[in-house]
This record gives sequence, C-alpha cells and structure tokens, in this order.
Amino acid sequence: MNTEIYKRSTELLDKYTTFIQSINQENLQENITVQNLFSLKSVLSNINNVLTLLATLAIARKIIEIFNIGNKQKEDIFLISKTKKQIPMDLIFK
Repeated sequence: MNTEIYKRSTELLDKYTTFIQSINQENLQENITVQNLFSLKSVLSNINNVLTLLATLAIARKIIEIFNIGNKQKEDIFLISKTKKQIPMDLIFK
C-alpha cells in the first residue's frame, strides 16, 4: 500500500478511536458537547478526504491503463493526486 495513503488512513483511525474513547457511553446526552461535535466533524471530514484520495488514485490508474500513458506523465499524475484535490486534465491528456 502507498505509504501516504497508509499514513492518512492510520491517522484517521487514530482520530476516530480517540473520539469514541472520549465519549462517556453511560451518559451520552450530557457528554455530547459542541466541542465533541467539532471533533466528530473533523473525523468525518477526514473520512471523506481519505476516500476521495483512494477514489482519485483508482481512477488515475484506470485512465493511465486505458490511454497507455508514459512513465513520466504517470509519475506526475500520481504525485499530483497525492498532493492536490483533483488532477488537472491537461496533465493527463498532454
């Protein structure tokens, strides 16, 4: 597995575990605070980020395969997909 994806996934699981452990299961209504909701939002947004990264890399692999993209462009696509939210189409279709 790609180390960046593994790192992001591991961080996500750590945040989720920390959040779940921080909530007193016996008295949920009193334990849910605005601060806890912000923590939950942070965990949920990270889930979206990791899933988007995985989907982007899967699509990039398929596009590379379909269009038989060369090694240099392939490296550029994967580098950008790990650091940006989307891959510029002009890079793929040079």
